[in-house]
Amino acid sequence: MEQENYKNVMDNTSEIPVPKYYRLKMDIITKINSGLWAEHEKLPSENILCEQYGISRTTVRKTFDALAASKYIYKIQGKGTYVEEASKRQNEIRKDDYGCSEMIRRQGMEPSHKVLRQELLPSDAVSAECLHLDSGDEVLNYERIYYGDGIPVIYAKTAINIKYLRGLSEIDLSKTTLSEVLKNNFGLSITPERCVLRAISADEEMSSALEVPKDFPLLYRAIVCTATNGVVTFPVEASQLYFRTDCMPIQIQ
Repeated sequence: MEQENYKNVMDNTSEIPVPKYYRLKMDIITKINSGLWAEHEKLPSENILCEQYGISRTTVRKTFDALAASKYIYKIQGKGTYVEEASKRQNEIRKDDYGCSEMIRRQGMEPSHKVLRQELLPSDAVSAECLHLDSGDEVLNYERIYYGDGIPVIYAKTAINIKYLRGLSEIDLSKTTLSEVLKNNFGLSITPERCVLRAISADEEMSSALEVPKDFPLLYRAIVCTATNGVVTFPVEASQLYFRTDCMPIQIQ
């Protein structure tokens, strides 16, 4: 994307409909990540933030509690709230990251998800190669949106190798997560093996799914995971993840 267009898109983020408390949280995170607020710098008072964002002190405190839990800030009783040391934060994407819900929690948000598709389909050439299948072999197509505090933050598309997972397609993944099912129902340990990260712009599909303008900057992550039960080891899933960068200000490690 050209620099001018990128700037225009970023300038338009203020037009994205998000709750006022969420705007406060993301504004604080952005100022900390950009270095505008330095480590151990004191944050504005609750009263000032209430006035600036049109929210109650209870809401400001709730926001501070969430940011403190994810190590963005810390509180000193009777003195105020301060920026935490960057080394204490765990908000970057790591090669061994697996669960989307856990990544969202590390950002200080409460995760939830909505399943868009869960259906058996013939594998395409790419997913077949990643999962060591023949093209056309059946896979479970699993697509969902992950939310942080009710805001759509990750769009995920996954092709699942069902060769050793009898009955997986019958499990309702809207009531649980794939990682929990693979661990608890099948006794599998999951390991990310191959990971690709790059910056992209939102197309119409991603724009609609993540509720952002077209060409909005996203982080794209392609990952292949293997599974083992101690006897059999096999590539279990190939996923494409699309992260909304205003709500997931992730530092890549």
